[in-house]
Amino acid sequence: MSISSAAPTTADPPVDGYPLEFDPRLVEDSVLLAIGTSPIAARRRFRRRRDPLYEIEGPERRDSAFNELSRRWFVPVVHARQEYADLKPDRRGDGPPTLLLCLRVSTLVDRARLLPFLRHELLHVADMLDSEFGFEPELPTLDDSAALDSLLRRRYQTLWDTTIDGRLLARGELPAAAEAARRREFLSVFSMLGESGERWFGRFFGGIRPSHAELVGFAAEPRLPGPGPAHNRCPVCRMPTATLHPDPTGLGQRTVRAIQRDLPDWQPARGLCRQCADLYAAAPAER
Repeated sequence: MSISSAAPTTADPPVDGYPLEFDPRLVEDSVLLAIGTSPIAARRRFRRRRDPLYEIEGPERRDSAFNELSRRWFVPVVHARQEYADLKPDRRGDGPPTLLLCLRVSTLVDRARLLPFLRHELLHVADMLDSEFGFEPELPTLDDSAALDSLLRRRYQTLWDTTIDGRLLARGELPAAAEAARRREFLSVFSMLGESGERWFGRFFGGIRPSHAELVGFAAEPRLPGPGPAHNRCPVCRMPTATLHPDPTGLGQRTVRAIQRDLPDWQPARGLCRQCADLYAAAPAER
């Protein structure tokens, strides 16, 4: 990133007819990170424009000068998990959606990280805009349980990410090593599939893109092969599971209370799947 002679701005000319807006804090932090590697002349121009703003009287007027257009769509992004792309509906309801892109400054100036991130996230957006995919912003709820809804969202996101990375790898736009990382995540999230997990991963990673409804259906009820124990359902989330937690009576009172907040009649003797055990063990303590 280089510093031009123009004053920093949060608005750029439209690209292909679409206006671009940037949070001024993102712009300022990006400039401050990049200025250290910019030519001396550019640094001097930057300081000549920025330094006088400190002399403006009144904190409100001074802040306004530094953050002229600090508003609307973007919020500061601190952690990697907060980086994403999304579509925001038009406020009036009759216009095209706005592309929301949340990035950390460190990602913005790191091209090696930025390009794979953009490819992955913008392919999500492309799916959302594709009528054949049939995207719906709200997932179905599971018995009004926030913990179980979180489990469904994690499964759905893992499936969608798997299909995204598979398509990117087929295009030559993803490092081959990324497949192994995505496989580990898939097999962990869908551990109830047992030995058939590899087969299902291959289907989602290398097969034809499923629709939104198909992803939701699999996330809610992963397919398990054969008759017998593989068709057991977890008493907590009621989703199919090949194996239950080996020692539900040893979960600890805090975890048991967390489960019983959602399911008052549940007792450890009824058992639960490993994912529910991990999910509730990580739930915040009741206040």
